[in-house]
Amino acid sequence: MKKRFLVPGAVALVLVLSVTAFFAISSHGRITATEPISLLSKNTKAAVSPNVQVFDSVVIKNAAVINGKESPLLCTFENPSHAMQVAKERDAEFLQRMKTKWNLEDFDASSWKTYQKHLIPYTGGKLPDDLGGDKLESQRQEFEGFLAIYGDEELNQKTMRYFRFANFLLQTKLVHQVSLDPVAGNLPADSPSI
Repeated sequence: MKKRFLVPGAVALVLVLSVTAFFAISSHGRITATEPISLLSKNTKAAVSPNVQVFDSVVIKNAAVINGKESPLLCTFENPSHAMQVAKERDAEFLQRMKTKWNLEDFDASSWKTYQKHLIPYTGGKLPDDLGGDKLESQRQEFEGFLAIYGDEELNQKTMRYFRFANFLLQTKLVHQVSLDPVAGNLPADSPSI
């Protein structure tokens, strides 16, 4: 009989300690919010390279007001599925070379991170001949720009979820400030909040 109550009690104790530790950690950081964060819909054109604009219009869809300062979130494609389709058509040869070299699935919304991961070693250097060498080098750079902006939509969603949780903590007065350090890397480098 005692074992039946011991297990839920231990689980509850671990949960309480975890939440308490989170509150203690969440209130300290390089960047903090002391008041709830407002999320705004923007949908304004972003100033990016024309090489990236060939995939789709690049926009800033959302901004956050953090401690009274408006900070845009990362720019994203206005229509990510259209941008994906353009990349598949435009970069078909390069994608086929990558698929063959690393035995990858077809490039799509569920496999793009795998392609991005395989390109990382070549970011600072030249492409090997089996990936197109010098002939496809500029295309690789543009494709990496596509991947970065395509991935920003996911980062923005994670950032907004974190902000909603921070708002819960602040509005319920569980903490007096919340660290934004876990999502600071998901904000533009020139963000007024950083």
